[in-house]
Amino acid sequence: MFASALDSLSGKPNPLNLPSARSAIVILVDGLGRHNLAARAGHAPFLSRLNAASKPILCDFPSTTATSLTGFGTGLRAAEHGIIGYSVVGHGSPSVLNMLSGWSDEVVPQTWQPSETVAERANAAGKKVFFVGSPDYANSGFTEVFMRGAEYVAAKSMETRFAEAAKLVRTAGNLVYLYIPELDQAAHSRGWESDSWIDLLEALDSEVRNLAGVLRKGEGLLLTADHGVIDVPTTNHIYLDEFGAAVEGFEAVAGDPRVNYVYLKQGEDPTATAEAISERLPAGVVAVTGAHLIAAGCFGGTSLATEARIPDVVVLAVSKWAIYDRRFCNPKSVEMIGHHGSVSREELEVPLLRFGAY
Repeated sequence: MFASALDSLSGKPNPLNLPSARSAIVILVDGLGRHNLAARAGHAPFLSRLNAASKPILCDFPSTTATSLTGFGTGLRAAEHGIIGYSVVGHGSPSVLNMLSGWSDEVVPQTWQPSETVAERANAAGKKVFFVGSPDYANSGFTEVFMRGAEYVAAKSMETRFAEAAKLVRTAGNLVYLYIPELDQAAHSRGWESDSWIDLLEALDSEVRNLAGVLRKGEGLLLTADHGVIDVPTTNHIYLDEFGAAVEGFEAVAGDPRVNYVYLKQGEDPTATAEAISERLPAGVVAVTGAHLIAAGCFGGTSLATEARIPDVVVLAVSKWAIYDRRFCNPKSVEMIGHHGSVSREELEVPLLRFGAY
């Protein structure tokens, strides 16, 4: 999508068939799935009218921010850009590496994601890309992973971020990425069905309506998301650490609570482990080998880089469950209400809304 917006600034054909534009803004609302928006249509009338009239698009697997944003910022599938989950094990290390916050001198963004970003491509074509986001992400390693080459514009509140984007789109050739993390944050802590989430949706609807209303000729605006969200009650938690002998061969568990990435100790059999786990799982949760997911095309293929990061076993929640191994997970993650990462329509389907020149 971001790549299509860039191509539209030069009048080039693009996968979204976007018409030529003078400048553009692409808003990415973290966690705003198509189904989430449709279910709260009365609280976001401006966005919901377009959502109901447009076709959804699908985010990549797994339906998690690290993977989706890297795909957004590079135009590549997970197998190509290599950021295959929220957290993974790779490069011969037994440690779990968080793809959003775990960057350091030893874990270098360009080593993990060396592909050219859309922003770098834009710079080479004489266009400028701006990332308008919270000050929290201004110097993060993950920003380097997926938006390398963009100029960062820090603005704390949603309102000030929209104001900055509105100013930047006035200059011809500018491509603006506007990131809204607040709804996802509220969903994790309070649930997407909470009043807090609804209040943020109402604020977002107002901001987008105001921005769309001041666009000038040739200024394009898109709105999308990186994934949807479902709320999971604590009664639907599964604890793999209670599975006894079936999980004794675990070396590490990464991923998300709805898509556990299991890395096994040397010599353990992934197929046998997946089968042993499956015997203890309820309907709506499956355990498969990482090789099975590759063969099914879930990552869009494979590469030498991604193959080394693929887990031995994946425990995947299809219906409303969350899976934890408390020997490895952050204790605070067990308190989350809103979840994503898996393959339900609620998680995979995201809106693609067009305004202005688009």
